[in-house]
Amino acid sequence: MFPEIPPWEGMHVLIVHIPIGVLAVAPVLVLIAAFRVKCYRALLFSALVLMAIGSIGAFMATDSGGDAARAISPEVYDKNPTLGEAIHEHAGLAKDTRNAFTGLTLLLAVLLVIPMIMKGRWTPRMETIALVIFLVACAGAELLLINAGHAGGRLVHEFGVLAKFH
Repeated sequence: MFPEIPPWEGMHVLIVHIPIGVLAVAPVLVLIAAFRVKCYRALLFSALVLMAIGSIGAFMATDSGGDAARAISPEVYDKNPTLGEAIHEHAGLAKDTRNAFTGLTLLLAVLLVIPMIMKGRWTPRMETIALVIFLVACAGAELLLINAGHAGGRLVHEFGVLAKFH
């Protein structure tokens, strides 16, 4: 027998790990591609696919997380007066992370299309510089991701907030 599928708000703890994992890996592929290795276009496309999956996962994680926060009983908030503030901090960081990576996903898609549009005028050097700038922006987004994950971890390990699976 398979275990019972949890309700949407209980899925948050499962869903959240998808964007954390793939959004941490995608910039590594871009970094390798920035060295203009033989298969750099395939690496960039793979990074784009991972970032799209991560961004969609981030939307799902923020949605399920909002429902999870609303499912917490008022008694839990009464026992932990700073819990609401911690949830608000986590939710804000998660939304900022989602928005940053969604923008970066769109930017990477543009960076993949530019060479086709600008045939010959978009040089390998220009592309490398664009990828380096993209990676610097990714570093900032990764810091948001780390802080959002840390704030979520605090909710579980410091405040004892657990997902409802039934």
